[in-house]
Amino acid sequence: MMWVMRSACGSILALCSTGCVLGVLVLILPAVGSGKDASGSLAWSRGGVAIPSYAFATLDSGSHASTTFRLTNWGRHVSGKFAIHLTGSSAFSIKSNRCTGRNLNVRQWCRVTVVYAPSEEGARDRAVLTATREHRTAAKLTLSGCSGDASGHVYWVTDTVYGTVNKTQFVEGCLPLNTTTLVTGEEYSFPHSVAVDSTHVYWGSGDGTVKKVPISGGTVTTLASGQGAVPGLAVDGTHVYWVSFHSGYWDDGTVKEVPISGGSVTTLASDQGRVSSLAVDATHVYWANLLPNDDGPGAGTLSEVPVGGGAVTTLASGQGWPGSVAVDGTYVYWTSQGNGTVNKIPVGGGTVTALATGQGGPTPLAVDSTRVYWVNYNDGTVNSVPLGGGAVTTLASGQSAETLAVDGTHVYWTGSGALKEVPVGGGAVNVVTYAGYSPALAVGP
Repeated sequence: MMWVMRSACGSILALCSTGCVLGVLVLILPAVGSGKDASGSLAWSRGGVAIPSYAFATLDSGSHASTTFRLTNWGRHVSGKFAIHLTGSSAFSIKSNRCTGRNLNVRQWCRVTVVYAPSEEGARDRAVLTATREHRTAAKLTLSGCSGDASGHVYWVTDTVYGTVNKTQFVEGCLPLNTTTLVTGEEYSFPHSVAVDSTHVYWGSGDGTVKKVPISGGTVTTLASGQGAVPGLAVDGTHVYWVSFHSGYWDDGTVKEVPISGGSVTTLASDQGRVSSLAVDATHVYWANLLPNDDGPGAGTLSEVPVGGGAVTTLASGQGWPGSVAVDGTYVYWTSQGNGTVNKIPVGGGTVTALATGQGGPTPLAVDSTRVYWVNYNDGTVNSVPLGGGAVTTLASGQSAETLAVDGTHVYWTGSGALKEVPVGGGAVNVVTYAGYSPALAVGP
């Protein structure tokens, strides 16, 4: 004779008349974990996947984002009626609640939509979304969010396939700010260069145009056309400066300017060879170039011209395929790919000082108030050295970087389809956002 009975743990026991156990069938319920009740039957989820926590993308102060979560009953029995609670930072609020007072049968679910709206810059907000029944927690979801701080934004252009002008902001310890595409439809213009001031983003393209758009987006204005290829561009408070090429060999470099509000284009220097980079301070425009038809390792000069026009002055020669140029008002800095050096010279001319030697193909370069930063193409490292010289610090390795920019707290670069960053003092490399192929990068407000 045999009896069948259920144990307290849910096992079915088959017993003979003598009390011997003939077999045990264990019914395994979903595992207990964060976001589920004690029976393991309830969970918050997105996209059909149970989640214990959710981080909103970093937002600008004054903006908001909303996300809908599902409360699902994965168990075997009716769960009872639920109440929904949101506790923690007031930056989070419930926009829609379809769960309160509902019964959820097996595999049934309901929705709750939460809004995150940070009210101040640099906020780090936390909250907890709970579903309760019979005065106990049935499911819990931890929420987090950040708002952008005062560190500014990163701007970049994409070439070829997408043809866009974009901006984003990296806030350490937070998810990346939602990327804003300021301009689309430039895929046939082939944007090559970008610069930014307090109000606008400026870019130069392979179709010979120089354009601008407000940093918050809006109407695109063409400042110049018919300029040939425009691979280098800079801006100050009054003018946009660029180098252009009409020759297919890029050996007829011309340095030009136009008022930021638009107007006549002025040629500041012509027949400058293969100009590779451009920088500007309060008094002069600076550039590095290879001499026409001269690709020898000693080729290349560093030159300057007054911002209003005038005589071109050669500050340094024999610079070995000079690359990127930057200026801080006191010194001009540049990389020499052929010589493997990172150099500086006073803005008025003088002695060239090598800040770093033995570098493997130094290319993009940027400068802040304390250090010079560059990428070595040969070994894929991002490096820095004090402005006054000293030990070279490797900030990142194994990178494929076409661009470089610095904002005082982080170094940014694009390569292999991503925008990345590392703290100026070193640390973990973070992927900020997908960037496509980006030939130019800048930082600004």
